[in-house]
Formats: sequence, structure tokens, C-alpha cells
Amino acid sequence: MKSLTVQLTVCLGLLSLNGFYSCNNPGVKEIAVKDTLVFERMLGTWKNNRQQNFERWTKTSDSSYQSDVFSVTRNDTSFEERAAVFMENGKWVFQAIVNNQNEQQPIKFTADTVGKATITFSNSSHDFPTAIGYRLRNSDTLAAFISGPNKKGGLDTLKFLYVRRKS
Repeated sequence: MKSLTVQLTVCLGLLSLNGFYSCNNPGVKEIAVKDTLVFERMLGTWKNNRQQNFERWTKTSDSSYQSDVFSVTRNDTSFEERAAVFMENGKWVFQAIVNNQNEQQPIKFTADTVGKATITFSNSSHDFPTAIGYRLRNSDTLAAFISGPNKKGGLDTLKFLYVRRKS
């Protein structure tokens, strides 16, 4: 009986230390804040200068975001893509639904790199694109790209340059 009491005391002590460490370790909190910085800086509506295309980033919770891509022609707004960005198994996921593609099923891309001004996602099993990326050039300019294989065996990359819309 004494052995069981000692084992329980040790287990409870270790659990308490683990809980204390996770809740009070500033390093744990800093990693989470650092990882969301690029998304926090992307919040808002961005306009593609070549076309009447827009990308709007919103925060849906402390650790998830949403991107809506739409175009405006005269007074008509057409939504082209909706993406949810969230953590899954310790990695950021970009899950997109694109109008008239993939039978309206969501496609997941997993983050490869995350920085304070850049993030790239990939999904090598998807036909096109296999990579998606964003880079904040400054607080008002967002560069984005999608890339993937073409039918000739090469790589196609589509680039988009957005300027932040002022409220």
C-alpha cells in the first residue's frame, strides 16, 4: 500500500510540474504568437492592381483565420475561393475550396515555412497548384503565388500582387 501511495505522489508531482511548465513557460507562448504573426499582419482586404480581384483575411479564433478571394464587376461580387487556415498536428494548414474545381471539395496544403512576413504551403499529391505562398513586402503590399506542374513536365507559377485597401 505504501508503494502505491509513493507512486501516486510521484505521478501527481510530475503532472503538476508539467502543467506548471506549460502554463508558465514564456517560450511556449512566444512560439504560438510568433507563428501567428504573419497571419495577423495579413488581416484586412487586399486588392490586385491588375484586376478587380480581392483577397480578404479575417481572424476566426485565436488560432484560425479565413481567406476569401472574390472579384467585383460593376456591382456584382463573385466569390472564387474560401480558405480556412488552422493548426493541425502542430502544423499550419491552408484548406481551400475553389469554385468549379475539385467538385467543391476542400483541398489541404500544409505549411513548409512560417516567418514573420512569409508562409508557404504545399500538397505534392494535388494536381495544381502544389504550392501556395504569401510574402508581405511591407505593411501595405502582399505578394502571393501558386505553382505546380504543367502538362509539358515543367513548373508553372502564377504571381499575384496585392495592395492593402484602406478602410
